Amino acid sequence: MDLRRQFILQRWDLFLTTIASDDSNQTKTSPVPFPIDSATLDRLKDEKMREQLAQSLLDGTVHSIVDSLKDLQTIQEQHLWAQREEKLPQLNCDGISDEEERQTNEDKAILERIDQIAHEQQSTLICAGLPLFKCSDDASDLRIQMALIQFILSLGPIYRD
Repeated sequence: MDLRRQFILQRWDLFLTTIASDDSNQTKTSPVPFPIDSATLDRLKDEKMREQLAQSLLDGTVHSIVDSLKDLQTIQEQHLWAQREEKLPQLNCDGISDEEERQTNEDKAILERIDQIAHEQQSTLICAGLPLFKCSDDASDLRIQMALIQFILSLGPIYRD
């Protein structure tokens, strides 16, 4: 486990170095698909958080949870999209003058469901002991959480032993 811990910490440091580089955030090679501001980077570089992260990732449970949540989210998004596609022809055939408004309301309901899914995922990862996770809609918190998830998913090969 000590070797795995060291490996996780080394990979974390490399991950932070990569996202800290201004050039990497402008290319497709960046491990996160969004720019990381300095305040967010400072929170990710916190030594206590680094140690908690390594500890939470040692046995692979958190990785399995994140991987399962990713798969579940994909299925849920596909289902929501299919529902939307089914309702579009109904709205168009009704000939009702407010079809755009009804479609907008349907889209809002889908976005609310996606937000609910995100909160459920945050709660699950809080219970799993992942540092820096809390139920939040704040953009900075979400960037941190997405960066952590990207990192965790990148560790997949070390848990296949």
